[in-house]
Amino acid sequence: MLTNLFEKRKLNLLLGCILITLYSHTNAQTFTNPIRAGAADPTMVYYNGFYYLTYTNGPKIEIVKSATIAGLSTTTPTLVWTDSDPQKCCFMWAPAIKLFTKPDGAPGEKRWYLYYVAADYSTGNFNRNYVLESSGLDPLGPYTFKGRLHPTNEDARSIDPNILEKDDGSLYYLYSSGSNNEISIASMSNPWTVNGAKVIISTPTYAWEKVNGWVNENPAPVKRNGKTYITYSASNCNSADYCTGMLVNTDGNYLNPGSWSKIGGPVLFKAAFDGVYGPGGVDFFKSPDGLEDWIVYHATTVSTGECNGNRNGRIQKITWDNNDFPIFSLPPSSSTALYLPSGDAGANPQNNKTIISGLTYKLTHKGTNQVLDVAGNSGASGANVQQYTDIGGDAQKWVTTLQPDSTYKLLHIYTNMALSSLSNGAGAGIDVVQETEAGLDGQRWKIQLQPNGYYKLVRKGTTNICLDVSNNSSAPGANVLQWTDNGVDAQRWRMEVVGNVITGATYKLLHKGTNQYLASQNNSNAAGADVLQYTGNSDLGQQWVITVETGGYYKLTRKGTGICLDVSNNSGADGANVLQWTDNGGDGQRWSLVHVGDGYYKLVHKGTNKCLDVASNSSSAGANVQQWTDNGALAQVWQLQLVTLPNGQAPPPASADLTQLAELKSGPSLSVNPNPSASRATIHYVQDVTANTTVALYSNAGRLVKNIFTGVINKNEVYRFEISKGALGSGVYFIKAFNDKSVQATKIIFR
Repeated sequence: MLTNLFEKRKLNLLLGCILITLYSHTNAQTFTNPIRAGAADPTMVYYNGFYYLTYTNGPKIEIVKSATIAGLSTTTPTLVWTDSDPQKCCFMWAPAIKLFTKPDGAPGEKRWYLYYVAADYSTGNFNRNYVLESSGLDPLGPYTFKGRLHPTNEDARSIDPNILEKDDGSLYYLYSSGSNNEISIASMSNPWTVNGAKVIISTPTYAWEKVNGWVNENPAPVKRNGKTYITYSASNCNSADYCTGMLVNTDGNYLNPGSWSKIGGPVLFKAAFDGVYGPGGVDFFKSPDGLEDWIVYHATTVSTGECNGNRNGRIQKITWDNNDFPIFSLPPSSSTALYLPSGDAGANPQNNKTIISGLTYKLTHKGTNQVLDVAGNSGASGANVQQYTDIGGDAQKWVTTLQPDSTYKLLHIYTNMALSSLSNGAGAGIDVVQETEAGLDGQRWKIQLQPNGYYKLVRKGTTNICLDVSNNSSAPGANVLQWTDNGVDAQRWRMEVVGNVITGATYKLLHKGTNQYLASQNNSNAAGADVLQYTGNSDLGQQWVITVETGGYYKLTRKGTGICLDVSNNSGADGANVLQWTDNGGDGQRWSLVHVGDGYYKLVHKGTNKCLDVASNSSSAGANVQQWTDNGALAQVWQLQLVTLPNGQAPPPASADLTQLAELKSGPSLSVNPNPSASRATIHYVQDVTANTTVALYSNAGRLVKNIFTGVINKNEVYRFEISKGALGSGVYFIKAFNDKSVQATKIIFR
């Protein structure tokens, strides 16, 4: 069942991910799918400034080389292989190109290896997998034939070869065996020799793997932080329900079938409302700068599905959740503009910037899983910075603010002191401490995204001096210093948001119990003016700049003044009046912001430990604001509505979870939280035009289940709709929001 509970929220709700620097959305920075027509079973790599795309193309193997994504659609391919042997001359499918160490070459010498399927000319039978080796480091070859691949216990029909490389460099042969209904694996002694027996790790077990035929094919591996994933295509490729499933391995025992678990639903499947069917043949590649993971795959626009060379090659980025699980979005329509891979010549690097200026972060060391910490939470300038066990305290929280030169200042939330090179030293081995903020180069850090979501912090004024844990020690209390970048774990950090308030940004405070706003009486900018609640308007007297202060408390300054929210005379009495007063740095003007859920906060006064409260929870415009003992009532709950960022820019539309930023997106936004859900979820939607809009629920097959809302939705306002599982049953559904200007869709899973 669905309930048409819905409420409209202004864009300045703090629902999403806000960047301090915004950039316009331009065609030069985006592309649309497909990237090449007639490119089934694609594989792509980026190497030395060029993309190399190969795909199924009859009795030959060709590779398209292009410096840009756009060029992949029109560049004439280079022929790299044909074969006159009648047993393997034809029906060449699913080429996969990989770069491996050449076992019989000089130390460190590498070669490209092309793995492919071929069959005989007369009947198309005798499908077997083969491998070629390049003569040098040019992916276009030339290539020489190395041999046929088969496990030691079987030489039988096989298709779709791929190679899984373990962290220690050992190789494993992946392929589809049987009648395209098994994913199998075997060990290899080198890139062209299989030296182990066949082990079957997947056969069709779910209904979505058996549409028009029981199929598991096209295995493709990807690894992250000790976990290994293999995607594979499922169901008959002639079906619109041809899709992509996934296996998971967490122990590294690849030859044990019991070490692989299968995800219970497809991870990539048709988007009928966007005209994309049968997405499969997935393989993985890195963005040009090596920082992002992408998939290349094929799909069709034929609603009944098709299994031929008319399928089109497509790409899209995948992201990773906090448990290192890959997140695949729905196949986008041919009109959906996607940001180019990071590091692409046409890409704006800011489109993928993930550090949000003004937010509070915890920095966890990659090598030791300890947290950046001020020793003893000392308030002294010069106190040592160390790593320590994560205890969730203020000693381990840092407010990170972007500077005009694109470096960052990291202020310790409790002491308000800056992460600093001792005495502004620039050399390797200089200690790192906290010191009073003075705008020095030794207090500014370039924060650079690294593979697998980690960051490197480079001291300003240097090119390669990084924040480092001494000797990569795992001991709590180990010293933090700066050292020459050597690419090791000791210099890599994970940055996680631990506070949702953007310091220096302007907010309006909406009272939950009365729907009125915190306001200066009569819009006054004078010290001593009363503070009350009032009907929302655009007055500066309803806008407050929130900044973090020493000890992790916050100051609320009336917009356009140096006048702060204050408890009269710092009184400890219930009912003491709240007013605005000249900033004097006292406890009477400092507040804790305690998040109570769904974007609402209690404001707890530092000096008295009492809460910001509307007298008697009155709903009257002009009702007085006071402090009162915390009683858990709605009279003490406020919503922070973001008005402008610290640089004065308006916030863009954004998704619902502040801690899961993947990239800044322009245009409309649609998200569901929580997802998956056992019972109930909330849909968040914002669009960039005022238009008649429909929001509806669809089945996995694209059938309309229920209309949720139809009506006018205003530009840049966030709408929320509640959806409950009720009688829907467990499974995959889609939420679609559309008007005459745009279509947005997202998946929701009910468990």
